[in-house]
Amino acid sequence: MTSYEDWNRSDTLALQLYFPSNPLAAGTEGLDTVLDVIEQEAGMLMPDKVMGKRTYRYSRQRAREQLMRITPTFHSLLLPQKKGDLQGHWGLDFGGVRGGFNLSLDYPLRFFRQEGTAEAWCQHLVRVVRALCQRLGPVNYGFAHSDTDTSLGNDLYKTKPTAPLGAYEAYWLNVYGKALVDSLGRERVLSLPAHSIEPLPCGGVLWLSRPTLADFDSPQGRSAQARGLVHLRPELRLEDVERSLLERSLAFQPVEKNFDPDIAGLIERILQRSTRLFNLRKEIERYNLYRPPPVSEWRPTHEVQSDVEDPASKITFYEVQAESLIAILHTQFSSVAGQEPGSIIEVDDYVDRERWAEFKEYMVPAKRDRLVPMLGAYLGELLIKHLSGRWVPRRSLLESAVVVGSRAWLPFLRAHHLLQVPGNVLGKSLDFTLSQLFHQAARLASDA
Repeated sequence: MTSYEDWNRSDTLALQLYFPSNPLAAGTEGLDTVLDVIEQEAGMLMPDKVMGKRTYRYSRQRAREQLMRITPTFHSLLLPQKKGDLQGHWGLDFGGVRGGFNLSLDYPLRFFRQEGTAEAWCQHLVRVVRALCQRLGPVNYGFAHSDTDTSLGNDLYKTKPTAPLGAYEAYWLNVYGKALVDSLGRERVLSLPAHSIEPLPCGGVLWLSRPTLADFDSPQGRSAQARGLVHLRPELRLEDVERSLLERSLAFQPVEKNFDPDIAGLIERILQRSTRLFNLRKEIERYNLYRPPPVSEWRPTHEVQSDVEDPASKITFYEVQAESLIAILHTQFSSVAGQEPGSIIEVDDYVDRERWAEFKEYMVPAKRDRLVPMLGAYLGELLIKHLSGRWVPRRSLLESAVVVGSRAWLPFLRAHHLLQVPGNVLGKSLDFTLSQLFHQAARLASDA
């Protein structure tokens, strides 16, 4: 299971700097200026690769070669670094048809927060930002903060560098260009209740709300951010801003999980693959409230009889269909290859992830017609292998059953229902999981 500590470890530092002038206006000399700063100041953040349409070991020459391929629709260079568990990248966006230059840095946030390294990493980052602002000319705007927390905010600059001038958020590290400083009032900006305020040569200002990023989501960190933002925007109420920021901090705090036990493992996988930290708490609370409808795909054992002349042939067909699903999934999931009990969760997750229900109508008929037989047969084989069930073949596939104790389960009917609900329908994709039927059958078999 993924813990909140693991989720928090996945948060990243987001550094964004927006420059109105594109350094490529000076040809490759402009790129050299950018790379000069990175090579001289990056230190432990130094990239080791150049990535454009291909990936190469980092060198000036490789960076220039990738720049030659830049077009109005392809105008970015990615400079990654991978050393052990330190993985991050620099992003250089030369504006394309929009012009200007956007520089980003994306690295694991934990290095900037953990005890023993936070101060050194944060001080180093400030030096890097200072050098970039001094060497690359006038800067419009910039910040360094938790990427997750910025996603919870409402900063137009994050997605639209050309947004109207304004102080939308207060971060740990903030960079204001001359135009923004003048619009807010230079005296007001320079009198910020901040940890540090540093004028930049271009007329802008670099300011820190706290010494490090370590406590950005703490009451002290939120108070500092709120006081800074309200100082710049007197129309705001300090109590309202601080309360809103503290509510955002809840995203970084654990919440007790109370998932339905029959589908808890599946929910965990869905959260891991499709939920970012900023939305995790909300999703856990939503799934805590969710309970799937009772399994209806079963009949009392005495009501189910075979109506086929050659039951063995039908059972062989079911086995072949189950093997077909194994052939599709065995390389991705070893548990499916071994038909282990937990594999039913992997099957459900795969069906949801690949959106079989949503896209089945667009599949070629031969593939579409195999979905229910494959899924139902695999579920049936698990009931037989692990719960000592037995097939009761029927002419109608959806009526075919697996008897376990006093109940005859209808795996093909369950698979049919699963594929009737598109996976992208909120609150409905878990209504007819194979996992729920299997786990309910297992529980009832053990209680018998």
